[in-house]
Amino acid sequence: MIVGGHTQAVPARTLSIKANLSGGGLTIPADFVGYSINPLSLIGGLLNGSATSLINLAKMIGSSGKLRIGGGDQDTSPAPALTQQLANDLGAFLTALGAGWSCIYGLDLIVNDAALAATQAGYLNTAMGSKVSFQFGNEPLTSGFTTGTYPTRWNTYYTSVIAAVPAAKLMSPDDLQFSSVQTVVNALTPGKAGLTAVTTHWYVAATTPHTAEGLIGTVRGNAINMNGTTGFFKNNEWAGSTPLILAESNNFSGGGLLGVSDRLCSATWYLNEAIVFAKYGYAGICTHCNFWWNGTSGWPNGGVVGATAPNIYAPLLLQSDLTSFAPGAIFYGLYLFSRIQGQQILNAQTDSNANETSIATLGTGGNANILVVNNDTVNSLVVTPDQSSPWSMANVLLLSGTGPYDAAPTLGGAAIGVSGAWSGAPLSINSGQTVTIPPCGAALISMQP
Repeated sequence: MIVGGHTQAVPARTLSIKANLSGGGLTIPADFVGYSINPLSLIGGLLNGSATSLINLAKMIGSSGKLRIGGGDQDTSPAPALTQQLANDLGAFLTALGAGWSCIYGLDLIVNDAALAATQAGYLNTAMGSKVSFQFGNEPLTSGFTTGTYPTRWNTYYTSVIAAVPAAKLMSPDDLQFSSVQTVVNALTPGKAGLTAVTTHWYVAATTPHTAEGLIGTVRGNAINMNGTTGFFKNNEWAGSTPLILAESNNFSGGGLLGVSDRLCSATWYLNEAIVFAKYGYAGICTHCNFWWNGTSGWPNGGVVGATAPNIYAPLLLQSDLTSFAPGAIFYGLYLFSRIQGQQILNAQTDSNANETSIATLGTGGNANILVVNNDTVNSLVVTPDQSSPWSMANVLLLSGTGPYDAAPTLGGAAIGVSGAWSGAPLSINSGQTVTIPPCGAALISMQP
């Protein structure tokens, strides 16, 4: 049994999975994986075209992605002090990430200044043109607005911003309450069809059991409860041709839970989330970072540059030198899923009731890529992969660790270091061989002719 490149005798469940190359479904957008970063990081000077360490790490997920700038410090009075130079810095940062990256920028709604929003939208449009879209307000229905007052103010902002930037692309409502999305969007001046995307947030509730099992189980629970207050929408059941995007998401709300959000199981959770939302037709997930918030004691040093406590659940972790970045545990999940974005989802047959989540996609060479996530926190999972056409060997990129609470997971046998330094490599198996995934691990199995 292959476990991180070594043979081990461990308890195991089994899974046989076969991808059908002739029958495809939805295509995962090429920019599905992305980040959400607070405006404070831009104002503080971290997001500019010369932020080498951050850029090198962040762009590991590909030349296409979504960068959402927004969060709790987006809605303040006075509003975040955006300038044309800061907008230019952000544009340079976006360009450095890759040609296929776009920006979603959240304008301050609490300050109630539509003219200022129009001015700032103008700065951003000058810097990024069609690569930037705008949101008004962050989680408005949990910060004082109602389903009536939010559309009223949003429409005022809309009139002002469109007058200043006629081709402005708008997204809304950017809230946590899935059940209120339809009511809010239908009351907006452009309506659903006039939005570039419908954006929502999703976090794991703080009341969820503070364990790996509790965290991982949340995705399936919400997927089943689709008609409840927290159940997810399937894109084609309501939004139709208007894309749905999780513009802000991560695991335990409030900055994460020490000992869970910063461990291997958080990558397992993300892979479950990405697989479910990709199959539901979502256009992307922006995983939230807040470089100076430690998630337990509020804003260190008032949230200013110089605070060093990391955001526990962040995929991108600011280091103590305040210029270098290293990956959080969840980043391993983002990276692994990014290897299949842009690919068509295939039908796959399985013959197991093991605690796993999987997805098969059509690779660029006409082969099947099969991503399998072992949600079991105790038992390994022995996978027998197959596809409907003959194949001779497969490359296997394995995410592994010593258990669900491993603080230093590895990918391809090596950890990802500061600035994205990584020496990992896939394993090779022949047709008919198995791959063993350790508890809370995952494997991307790429079949070859």
